[in-house]
Amino acid sequence: MTLSMLGPVHTGSGQTLGPMDYVVRAGKDGVIWFYAIDAGRILGNLTDRQRVDLDAATRGNLPAGLRRFLLANFDPAKHALWQCQADEQLLRAWQGPAASGSPGGRSGDRGRNGPGGGDRGEREREAMPPDVVMMARTGPQNDPYLPGSSIKGAIRTAWLWYRAGAGAARPGLASQVGQQMRGDIFEAEVLGYRVQLGEGVDTTDPHADPLRSLRVRDAALVPDSNVIERVILYVGEGAAAREPLFCDATFSGLEGEQITASGEMTIYRKLQQHAVPEGLRSEAGRRWRWPKAVAEEITAEQILLACRGFYLENLTREHERFYKPNQYLRPIGEKLLAMASQMKPNETLLRIGRFSHLENMTVRPYAEGNSRTRGLAGALRPMGWVKMRLEAVK
Repeated sequence: MTLSMLGPVHTGSGQTLGPMDYVVRAGKDGVIWFYAIDAGRILGNLTDRQRVDLDAATRGNLPAGLRRFLLANFDPAKHALWQCQADEQLLRAWQGPAASGSPGGRSGDRGRNGPGGGDRGEREREAMPPDVVMMARTGPQNDPYLPGSSIKGAIRTAWLWYRAGAGAARPGLASQVGQQMRGDIFEAEVLGYRVQLGEGVDTTDPHADPLRSLRVRDAALVPDSNVIERVILYVGEGAAAREPLFCDATFSGLEGEQITASGEMTIYRKLQQHAVPEGLRSEAGRRWRWPKAVAEEITAEQILLACRGFYLENLTREHERFYKPNQYLRPIGEKLLAMASQMKPNETLLRIGRFSHLENMTVRPYAEGNSRTRGLAGALRPMGWVKMRLEAVK
């Protein structure tokens, strides 16, 4: 399984780095570098002079003072956990008054304090650089990767859409009762692992879930694949964008970068084809209700067909609603659509990670509402779109 980034991808780790956890510096060649600080390495090997400096720096205001001390003593070769490139927006945010130790807020620091508002400590806290939302990373080098659970989740949603009729209403589920069905019951019904124990009593048996036979491993990204970039939540033409945030994400393939991740997908056919002995099957009791170990079989060809249909439909709808009305976003949306239409039979479009939005994570009409925003990296590049290529391994 090879995943090629069409747009920037961010699969969150749940970790956020605050202003004292990182450094941003511009190199002599103009490349901007982001360094994650290992504060333990700095604080664990202090000289007597540094201890005096630390005491003086933190006596007045702990966050700002400690940050100034870390900056003064940070050596990338000794104290960086990992590093990657960053955009100019983060460098400008980093080069605020707090970095030099001068009091007061900076221009555009989110407008939370007017001139003269709060004491010096409060103004310094307001002037601190933004938090950075981290991507999933692993190993001694903190290398970024795409979790297998994120990839399988994207496949599962498309498979559910495909088995539910690819958007067509199924007679049983199109009824008033079906429309009001809980999401978990709907999923179990469509995928064949719903169990009805008498009138009005529903339960599910996840052991018969056909997706149990599908395993997706984590996909390792190529080296130097990530950048810390500003992401805005675009509301739509004529509406103001929401407050931006900075994310650890992959480079985008829209500018020609070849950013890929390699992993493995396994379909366990023995599990799908394993016949359950007659003595274990029962329609009335709590014994196994299916002739095989899972409710149905899945093939790689069907997965590709399901994902192509589901995600191409959603990308087309997204382009019409968000990108086409905007003169700057229109060519980006058209380029994504062109990439999606040129895929080979063993390739498909997917959307993974944060900013995938409701339409790509649920199946209509069981989704409650619609996403009203789109995550755009650098204010132009839609997040989360990837191309998945499957090649059989014998």
